[in-house]
Amino acid sequence: MTETNSESDLVAQAKRDPEAFGTLYRMHYTAIATYLLRRVGEESTAEDLAAETFIAAFKAIRRYRDTGAPFRAWLYRIASNKANRWSRSQKRAIAPARSEPASRDAESGALLRQAIETLPSDMRSVITLGYWTPMTTAQVAQALGVAEGTVKSRLARARLALKNEIERQEAREGGAR
Repeated sequence: MTETNSESDLVAQAKRDPEAFGTLYRMHYTAIATYLLRRVGEESTAEDLAAETFIAAFKAIRRYRDTGAPFRAWLYRIASNKANRWSRSQKRAIAPARSEPASRDAESGALLRQAIETLPSDMRSVITLGYWTPMTTAQVAQALGVAEGTVKSRLARARLALKNEIERQEAREGGAR
């Protein structure tokens, strides 16, 4: 295989040749794993979910249809579904208080992830794909199989729901101190 092959040629080749899929894996693994790390907040879980994402993609590659969206958008959709399933399987217990102070950024990130996990899966997917990936609104819509207007309205509703949930969490934590 040469460097001049386009990604769509590589995808077509991957339908017949597992080694070509390996090239797609190397091209996209870091972006998918980083996205999943932002979703779940734990490196080992993100790595497991990234592996599951690529296994699912490998098994489904023959059914992949080029819709004009980047191949990575399809991978993000699979990764979002994996993260949503993982999230549903987790108990939503409140994390115990730590004895040492955490950094403000780490606390904010944990608070945001916790708030995102309270959203319905359709909002969770649209907000994480819309803000944690370099995808455009049109690409998010293609990846999720919905209209662009649906993405925009879900983003607006999700932002409001996140704001309300974060305020609720902060009020609860403020009252617990």
